[in-house]
Amino acid sequence: WEQARREAEVAASTASTLHDLLQNVRRKSQPKADGTASNHATILPVIGSITRGFGSRDDVGQIQHGLSLPAQAGSMVLAPDNGKVVYAGPFKGYDTLVIIDHGHNVHSLLSGLARVNVAVGQDVLLGEPVGALAGTSGTTKISTAEKTATLYYERRVNGKSVSPLTN
Repeated sequence: WEQARREAEVAASTASTLHDLLQNVRRKSQPKADGTASNHATILPVIGSITRGFGSRDDVGQIQHGLSLPAQAGSMVLAPDNGKVVYAGPFKGYDTLVIIDHGHNVHSLLSGLARVNVAVGQDVLLGEPVGALAGTSGTTKISTAEKTATLYYERRVNGKSVSPLTN
């Protein structure tokens, strides 16, 4: 895992965008012959309602490529699917970010974590805790009245954002 962690740190230091980071950390997984991802079960990484959906506009008017999921501050964030952690750490404007490679060029990006419970190179199972929510900086919004924090969850297939609500 130490070698994988070092490689992820180098990938983050040389990436200027999230797209670059994802390109740098992607394993050499292959899509199925028809170019699509595998159909497999997924879950939302936190229990909560969706406040901003895929394709909607964020606070600054940018198209959102994932879901905003508010949950109780400190809530456990779960792996939305089986996979391997290819990045875990801070990244430009995303606070603490975890990227999970699910194989077949499918990746999940989880941002807004206050704590990470996984290491780069670690295999994770669907529903396994990967971190916890909290915080007030960057993309992690916390409501002092409600004590909630927001997780940003993005799913990518072949490097392109897709709705996390569809397989």
